[in-house]
This record gives sequence, C-alpha cells and structure tokens, in this order.
Amino acid sequence: MYSARAVLILAICLFATPSASLALPADQRVVLRLYENPNEPQSKVVFSITLQLKAEASDGSFIGWEIQSAGIRQYDQNGNGIGKWTESLPSINTPDGLWWTAHEDPNLPKLSEFTELPSLYGTAEPNSMIGPNLNYDLAAKAYIPPEGTAPFQVTASLDYNFTMVGEPQPEAEGEQEPAEVDDDDDDAEMTAKQRGEIKKRSDYLQIS
Repeated sequence: MYSARAVLILAICLFATPSASLALPADQRVVLRLYENPNEPQSKVVFSITLQLKAEASDGSFIGWEIQSAGIRQYDQNGNGIGKWTESLPSINTPDGLWWTAHEDPNLPKLSEFTELPSLYGTAEPNSMIGPNLNYDLAAKAYIPPEGTAPFQVTASLDYNFTMVGEPQPEAEGEQEPAEVDDDDDDAEMTAKQRGEIKKRSDYLQIS
C-alpha cells in the first residue's frame, strides 16, 4: 500500500513539473536611437536610449518584461558623448509594471516586436556623478511611413521629452519621430547604414 502511494506521488510530481517550470526567454537589450534628421540614416545620432530587459512572466505568446535599467546618452555634432544618465527599474505605465509584448516565438524574441512601448518615465542620474539629473518621458508605437519605406531596418514612432532637472525648457522633445530600434551596444560615430554593413560582414564570416 505504501509503495503504491509513493508511486502515485511520484507520478503527480513528474506530470506537474513541466508546467511549473516553463522557461522564459533570455535577457534582451533594446536600443532606441534618435537622429539629427529622423528620416536620414546617414545623419548623426543625437540621443540613444538603452533598455535592459528581463523576462518575468508569460501568457501564451505574450512576455512580460521588467525594464531593469534605462540608459540615456546625448551626443554632439561630432558624435562625441556629452552626457550619459542611467536609472534602475524605471516607471512604466502598465498595471503590473511590466512591458508586455507579443511574440511569434516567445523563446526567440525579434527586435520588430519591441516597437510598442508604453509610457516610460523617471529621473536618471548622470553616470559621472557630475551635472544635473535628467527627467525623461518616452512612449513608442509601430512606425507607419507616410510614403515609401521606413528609414531604418526596424523603426519605431517615438514620443519623447528630455529635460534637465532645474531647467524650464526641455533639452529635446519630439512627437511620432522615427527612431532606429537596435540591440547593439551604442556607438554614435556610426550611421545606421554603417552598422548594417558591419552586421552583414559579421553574418557572412559566421556563415562561411
């Protein structure tokens, strides 16, 4: 009798384990880049926003991501960094504080599935510990070009406001502005076209 009961408990555990330990996708990095001329990939990057994501929940094809940090960089006309700010666990305007995205394959998220960003806001501190904090407010949706094709391989339509704490006027702001969506470490001295060429060469070397 005891052995039969033990077998039954073991069977229940075996059947229960898969559903209780469904794997979530790996951490992701999403970079949004704003260009001097939003419709010209050859122009200079003026701001970039790097979001570090960790999957915290799933619901069918939807993944709930925790934004572990938001890093904001500002660049001058020569592509030199003139400001960098970071905030851990920024506020996002969703009921549970997660960024929910739909995925064709939840285990293999695509960059094109990260173009719908609810309002993300907060106050980031300068990485150098010198200079004012930066108030920011961002929101993105899928970009629909008025005509022709989108300016970047993956493009989002971004609303944004960057304002130095203590300053009456924003440092930069825009509405429904085309922004490049990428996952590379940021390098403002490269144009979108140059990054694409490097990726192509990298893919070729890996294939060959």
